[in-house]
Amino acid sequence: MRYRSSSSAATKKLGELLAHAVGEAGLVRHARVVALTGPLGAGKTTFVQGFSRGLGARTSVKSPTFIIVRRATLRRSPFRNLFHMDAYRLDGPRDLKLLGFADTLTDPKNVILIEWADRIRAALPKNTIIVRFAHGRKDTERLISFGASN
Repeated sequence: MRYRSSSSAATKKLGELLAHAVGEAGLVRHARVVALTGPLGAGKTTFVQGFSRGLGARTSVKSPTFIIVRRATLRRSPFRNLFHMDAYRLDGPRDLKLLGFADTLTDPKNVILIEWADRIRAALPKNTIIVRFAHGRKDTERLISFGASN
């Protein structure tokens, strides 16, 4: 699926809609993972803000670029924790070990959103939801497509 967003509000709304769909799909054997890819300023963090709101997180979403991972507790969701990760500064999948990524993946009550996920592609589990962002022709336009890994 491919969408054209004309504003930050529309991008947040898409994030919120995906959060509702993921929440309604129910829990699976491991954490749900949403991989976000695209250039700087394409709307990844804005999308996560909407996703977070869609799952009922009470904390505001800020980019985790410098601390790499932020966790938010969820109360009105089948999930207990939302992890927001920024892989931009990681050298590759081996850096995930230090972050406890494998343990985070084992809990089905976790949902993990990863910005710059293409940097750790080899570590993403099967059935990861892939969200690709691109700049549109206008300054406020974003092209957002959804897919899944095998």
